[in-house]
Amino acid sequence: MRVLILLITAILTVLAFSAQAEPEKASADEGTTTWLPPLLTLQWENDMFAGTDRHYTNGLRLTALFARTNTPTTLEEALQSFSHIDEGGRQPQWFTLGFGQDMFTPGDKKTETLIEGDRPYAGWLYLSASLHKLSTCSSSSDKNPDCLDSVEANVGIVGPSAYGKETQDLVHKARGITRFQGWQNQLKNEPGFVMTWERKKRWISPPKTGWGYDFIPNIGVSLGNVRSQINAGGSMRFGYNIPRDFGAPSAIKPVANLPLLQDNRLGGYFFIGAEGRYVAHNIFLDGNTFAASHSVTRKPWVYDIPLGFVITKGP
Repeated sequence: MRVLILLITAILTVLAFSAQAEPEKASADEGTTTWLPPLLTLQWENDMFAGTDRHYTNGLRLTALFARTNTPTTLEEALQSFSHIDEGGRQPQWFTLGFGQDMFTPGDKKTETLIEGDRPYAGWLYLSASLHKLSTCSSSSDKNPDCLDSVEANVGIVGPSAYGKETQDLVHKARGITRFQGWQNQLKNEPGFVMTWERKKRWISPPKTGWGYDFIPNIGVSLGNVRSQINAGGSMRFGYNIPRDFGAPSAIKPVANLPLLQDNRLGGYFFIGAEGRYVAHNIFLDGNTFAASHSVTRKPWVYDIPLGFVITKGP
């Protein structure tokens, strides 16, 4: 329990300090960072919404988004060294800190022994830090930023110290449903790390007001002992007063969803997308990297087809 308490304490301390800090008015010659009050977002995924209880069964992520200017912090400089995101062009930049937990189970919740033909039990508890930058990629007369580059580092632990069993048991007890009986077969403790880069580009921009549509393709790559993959896809949106951001809130991904642009208009849109991934490594299927553990044969090529509806209303 000590690992969980330390991780929660660390992230809450950072968020509390940043939320209480007054925005600084720094001049350019001072070279200091201007911090604004953070925007907190909570993402929750659970397969109970689909009427199932298996495989990727729960994901929870708390993220604090900070807008900033001027000199980057040491952590931001470290993230910049892994990407081409820099200080050029004086375009808006954002920095995020986050805390999350994911859990995975096989389909059979009653069997106590190891199930050879189904995925391993696993929990993943992590901290995240990411840097995001808007830029203008196109040569059109519209000089509004149309590209979003993001780089994120996730560091945490896979295994019993991620407390996937304890979290799931707590939720199942509160809901009065059967607990999974095979958590003693979960992956062993292993420090985890993932570095991810992703770019989104708005090829078609919606009108400023009224009905419209847009198209936002994306590409990315992730490297680490938890996950290594390349991905490419895109999403189309149709609706009224579509915000000039970079797409609908997505599933919990290696790079956090970023609600960048504030808009106080009421609007809404339908979205549909597709994304393909080539997965070179997935610890939650391939098993522990440095120790013998349960694993299953997986498909290297996978895809998602998300669709849904979003209502937007700014402050």
